[in-house]
Amino acid sequence: MDRDRWLVVATAAVLFLLGALLGLWGAFLVPLRLFGGVEGLALLVGAGGVFLAGYFGGLGSGSGATAIAPGVGWIIAVLALGTSRGGDVVLPGSLSKDPGVAVVGTAYLASGLVGMLAAAWIVTRRLRRREASPAASARRNDEV
Repeated sequence: MDRDRWLVVATAAVLFLLGALLGLWGAFLVPLRLFGGVEGLALLVGAGGVFLAGYFGGLGSGSGATAIAPGVGWIIAVLALGTSRGGDVVLPGSLSKDPGVAVVGTAYLASGLVGMLAAAWIVTRRLRRREASPAASARRNDEV
């Protein structure tokens, strides 16, 4: 049992670092414009990347708590990039010449949180359903 607990803790630590890297990467994608002037790739990285990391990490470890680890790492990285004593930040709050970048920057602040909450909700529902299934109760009866 102790070995399984350490594996879950190690998985959560790796997912935390992955979330922090996704937050860092996405923050630098905020001003990126794709073909036709389309913005918002950072939002896909924020919501989608955090969701996928949390979803697969949570299901793989069998723990709903690990599903939030990438989101926590993402939040810490984004908050670190959004504040500065000198006034220079990576995530712009407003730009007079390009208001679209400021909109994407503001939406990016919520995207990782949305991905984290969605992953945690779906993973905990699936794990509860798995525990309540007849096959799981048969396994528990065989272990006793």
